[in-house]
Amino acid sequence: MNNENTFLPSLIIFISILVLILFNYSIFYIPSFIWIMPWLSTIGVFSWTIFSKKEFTIGHVFILGIIEDIIVGSSLGFHALALILIYRLSLQQRKYLAGKPFSVIWFAFSLSLILVYVIAFILNNILGNSTSSIGYINWLTTVLIFPVIHLLLLCIKNKWIKK
Repeated sequence: MNNENTFLPSLIIFISILVLILFNYSIFYIPSFIWIMPWLSTIGVFSWTIFSKKEFTIGHVFILGIIEDIIVGSSLGFHALALILIYRLSLQQRKYLAGKPFSVIWFAFSLSLILVYVIAFILNNILGNSTSSIGYINWLTTVLIFPVIHLLLLCIKNKWIKK
């Protein structure tokens, strides 16, 4: 594939995750209930990494993470690092997850997200962020909404991104 053939799919992937970020912090964002808010960008990064080999790169993930940091007002690089971690974890599982039932993909996402949350919790403590939204219920809402977002992204892939 040359650059012309990957530009539109890359743009679609980037915009879909950007929409998830904007949706997450405009619709779900209620300051008193931040602890139950799902982390939609992790679902987008995990799903697109599983779906797309060349169209979704670590550079895209880094830029999306910085955008999320700016929107949330967190330490610059915090979300970028967390999204890069979920990207690397899903990239390592990509070959194994190919052709597996959805329940296996869902389980792999939930385990990957646990690791990301543990590292994010440690980073929040090191950075002195006392208003961390990282928590069990936040993880649970993200895992529970995963099937809906994953299916939506799969529909986008099947409609707009050809092999």
